[in-house]
Amino acid sequence: MITHERCLDAGQNKCCGALIALRNMILKSRVADMKEIVERVLISHGGDVSGSREKVRHYLGLLASTGKTDDQLFVLGRAYLNEILQPDSRYSGC
Repeated sequence: MITHERCLDAGQNKCCGALIALRNMILKSRVADMKEIVERVLISHGGDVSGSREKVRHYLGLLASTGKTDDQLFVLGRAYLNEILQPDSRYSGC
């Protein structure tokens, strides 16, 4: 009996090759979209955003995994960047 795990892990059977290829194609496309969204967020701020790229990329990656659309990711990314660069002292956690 061929199981899904055996096919993916062992690589002995070609039964899952098309599924793996499709998944990889979707992931590569999504990564390219994420890079573009991060760049749009950073450019839209217009000021010094040094050191923020990785934080924004990580945050948007988490949100993307929840199924947010590209437009939602852009809006949420801008809000997050604004909070990083100009935090509201009322929400400092202190």
